Amino acid sequence: MSEIAQLKTAADRFTTEVDNDIDYSAHGGVRWWKNSLGKDNAGLLTSYLDALVKGVTQSIDDAIFSIDEFAESQKRWNYTASQLMTAGQKWNLDFLRSTYGNPKLERRTRLMTMHSEQCLSNLVTAQDRIGALALIVAGWDFKRDTVLKAAWNQFAGAAKKLNPAELSAGSTPKAITKDPDVSAALLKLAYIPEHSDDYGPCEWLKWLRETRNSQIHRARSLRPVLHEENRDGSYFYHNVFWKDPSRFFIQSLASRDQPYRKKERGLYSLLLVRDPVEVMQGLYESTCAMLSDLFIHLTGLWVARRKAPGAVPQPLSQWPDLGSKVSWCFDGYGRELKVRPGTVVLNPSDSRLLRVAGVFDDQ
Repeated sequence: MSEIAQLKTAADRFTTEVDNDIDYSAHGGVRWWKNSLGKDNAGLLTSYLDALVKGVTQSIDDAIFSIDEFAESQKRWNYTASQLMTAGQKWNLDFLRSTYGNPKLERRTRLMTMHSEQCLSNLVTAQDRIGALALIVAGWDFKRDTVLKAAWNQFAGAAKKLNPAELSAGSTPKAITKDPDVSAALLKLAYIPEHSDDYGPCEWLKWLRETRNSQIHRARSLRPVLHEENRDGSYFYHNVFWKDPSRFFIQSLASRDQPYRKKERGLYSLLLVRDPVEVMQGLYESTCAMLSDLFIHLTGLWVARRKAPGAVPQPLSQWPDLGSKVSWCFDGYGRELKVRPGTVVLNPSDSRLLRVAGVFDDQ
């Protein structure tokens, strides 16, 4: 079974367990949440939980799409470059200089940058969504923000406070709650973010999240290009990644204490000298494996909490106060569309959840 198939199977099993506990009547929601959340908040939080599960798998699907598009753009870049060669011309620095400014190559380069950034961003988004989902299922109390602002880092921080290292030592889990099964399930869930290296090479998760953050929030780095020689003497060019995303690339080059100044590999020691498609594929597989296990433990925790709903009352702080009004003055750009009031068509699953949340006029 492929990585994505395993992930979707685990997500489906979790969804089935949750679905068994949902009251699909107006202002319904998870039945054993209502005592602590009330009918309105229970329905809204239930709808958000369902959207998070769907969002996790959608982000993973988008990531593999971006990998495929990157690979295709890289192949087309190399093919276009080969077509620009004149008779007797060689793949060397002079030839590469002659390709600068070529509109087709510029387009391919932009597509490669865009798709690699989208791949990493989608993988991190999937992690952030399951992080928020884990906080809901675990019933963690939010002291400041609601679950709408929760992500992976909040989940990892909360998990670290539970000291899940006890599980690896084989000792009896500490009594986090009054119910031993809920306590054990919480620790199993909390174990994963503390041991992410079990799902890939050392610091793969840290590298992924740091690289994504540097791509989105910092100045754009130079994208290094390395080439491999083919049997016919031509070259295949790869847009590779930097090894240390915590530094701006010029900072890495300028630092006098960098080991690349002393090693035989020189500048290569600053780069991931790996096929970028295989790097992204590996990050995808590691993420899928980690998320699959998270869904398995989320299912176990859900079942345990269902049997002992009083062990961890669902915190009211997880959902924003319905009484708080937020007004936005922004009304868009351009002309207003001429649309006629009509019927909105929804699939049955979404329609049921909207009814649970009390959205329809007849409720």
